[in-house]
Amino acid sequence: MFTPRRIIVVVTAASLVAAFAINCIWFVTSEGTGRLEPVVGVLGILAGITGLFAERWAAAQEARDAALDAIQGELEANDDLLTSEPFGNGPDQPLRRTVYPRLHLSAVDAAFAGGSLSTTRDAELIAALHGWRNQVVRFNSQLALAEMLAFTVQSESVLRDLRDGLHGPDGPLTKMRAAIEGLLGQLERAGR
Repeated sequence: MFTPRRIIVVVTAASLVAAFAINCIWFVTSEGTGRLEPVVGVLGILAGITGLFAERWAAAQEARDAALDAIQGELEANDDLLTSEPFGNGPDQPLRRTVYPRLHLSAVDAAFAGGSLSTTRDAELIAALHGWRNQVVRFNSQLALAEMLAFTVQSESVLRDLRDGLHGPDGPLTKMRAAIEGLLGQLERAGR
C-alpha cells in the first residue's frame, strides 16, 4: 500500500541514487579542475543519506524515551493512587461504602498505538506491559463490581468481605503493587 510517507522515502532515495550516478559519470568523463566538483557532490549526497538515517534513528530514540518516561510517570501515579485514602481502608478501618479511583493506562495505550517501543529491543517490556494492561482492566472492572455490590446490598458482612478481599495478603492491591514494582524495574533495565 502506498502511503505519503512511503512515496516520500521512495522519491528521496531515487533522487539521491540518480544524483550519485550522475556525479560518478561526471567524475569519469570530466577533466581538469572541474573534475573535483562531482566528488564534492557525492560527498554532499552521502551526507544527505547519512543525515536521513541519523535523523530517523534520533527521532525513534526520542519517541521511545518519551514513551518510557510517560509510562514510568503513569506507574508512579498508579502506585501513589493505590496508597491513597480510598485504598487505605485496611482491616483496622471502619466499614464504609467507597467509590474507588481507577488506575490509569493512557501512557501504555499511547506507547502501543504510537509504536514507539521496538518489537525487537523491547520485546520483553512490551509483553510485560500487555500483561499489566490486562491486569489493570481486570482490576478496574473488579472495583466497579465491588462498588455496585457494596451500594446495592445493605449488608455489613458484604462490606467486610469486600474490604478483606481487597486488602488481603494475596488480594488485588498486593498484586497490583508488586506488578508496578516489577514494571518500574524493567523500565530501569530498558535504558532509563
